[in-house]
Amino acid sequence: MKLKSVQRCLKQLTIAIFIILLFSPQIPISAEENNALNYVSLGDSVAFGIDHQNEPTPIMGYFGLLAAQLKQINLLGDLPNNFAKPGYKTDDVLKDIQDNVPLKEGSNILIQPSIQNADIITISVGANDVLSYVEIDKSTGTVSFKEEEIAEALVGVGQNLGTIIAQIRTMNPEASIYVMGYYNAFPHLPNTEQEKVKAALNQLNAVIHEVAAATHSTYVSTAESFEADPTKFVPNPANIHPNMDGYYAIANDFWSRMFVRGEQEYKDVKENDWAYEAIQYMTTKGVIWGYTDGRYGYHDPVKRSQVVLMLTRNHIYSTPAELIYFKDIPIDDPLMINTAQLVHNNIIKGYPDGTFKPAQSMTRAEMAVMIVDAFNLQGSTEHSFTDVPKGHWASEAITTLAAHNITNGISETKFGPDQPVKRSEFAAFLYRSMTTSN
Repeated sequence: MKLKSVQRCLKQLTIAIFIILLFSPQIPISAEENNALNYVSLGDSVAFGIDHQNEPTPIMGYFGLLAAQLKQINLLGDLPNNFAKPGYKTDDVLKDIQDNVPLKEGSNILIQPSIQNADIITISVGANDVLSYVEIDKSTGTVSFKEEEIAEALVGVGQNLGTIIAQIRTMNPEASIYVMGYYNAFPHLPNTEQEKVKAALNQLNAVIHEVAAATHSTYVSTAESFEADPTKFVPNPANIHPNMDGYYAIANDFWSRMFVRGEQEYKDVKENDWAYEAIQYMTTKGVIWGYTDGRYGYHDPVKRSQVVLMLTRNHIYSTPAELIYFKDIPIDDPLMINTAQLVHNNIIKGYPDGTFKPAQSMTRAEMAVMIVDAFNLQGSTEHSFTDVPKGHWASEAITTLAAHNITNGISETKFGPDQPVKRSEFAAFLYRSMTTSN
């Protein structure tokens, strides 16, 4: 698209957003402390959950994964409602809200009351508005479109999306709204055509991002996650939808931007404690809950079971088709599924005797390896610790953590690989890893 067309599009969009904001409340968004969260999804086939074979996914795509994650951390409220439909454009979503449509034919669950009662609302819509003006030659992969039509479509996306969010804010000013930016749905096209595709994608995402910022919503980018290995996530050249790996990536892009709790007062954590900021951040992310007696356990060694819970609260992991069992974790213990997820994804290991030792404290060396694997951290530093000789099983992971300033050891020369990790220390390590990877 030519520069003048883009500038004209953004100018018209800015005017439209300004008009919308005149009638839209501007209230900071935050989840109520410790309350269960009602979740509503709006949008197109990606929000609905259509896979790369053009079939509905068993768990309704990223919507189902996010709902399951909220349930796993005991924060899911009423049955979550997904009002998304395949093929929807922004004007379809807007019309559904205005017409107060039911969840499905014959249902007494209507969209307006659902929005009014929602704490979290996710929206992914706008791609179909633009795609309807794009033609792709199936034999050559050549992409063609009229710049004026794309410009007009982008203005429509901005106006409709802004109006959608304004109407949501009118019905429910306190809901947390997350708006998805799109991934490259055509990674199999020839390299000669990728520049056109990415240019159009960037313009669409710029419009969505601008509307999200103007309406005090959170923009969720997915393009970067897919760019690392695009054909892995969109494996079918004849279909624009992601596979389940892609939906996990999208769900985690949403989850990484969500704050689902308020800050908490722990009896044993003071504002001037060195790990206070990390603990409160992890609390608002739903990763940390503390003990039932009101303590966090600041100086307590972190147990392997607690590490499993924190990691699976922080990231949405796939579950193996056949669960991995351990002798010392009962089959009916929820920890069993969480542990199996981490083992399946090569984040943590059991012991050769078939046990997991959930009550055992985690050492600093074990923590280093686990965090490097969990966050896929790369790089190392020349710094060496005298108590971590070359050839030590965790030496590479330890130097990687040092390179990212996640830990500098217990002193200038020692790391303390065999020392247990305190819960305050683990919160800080996890916090630094999360903010580094983001």
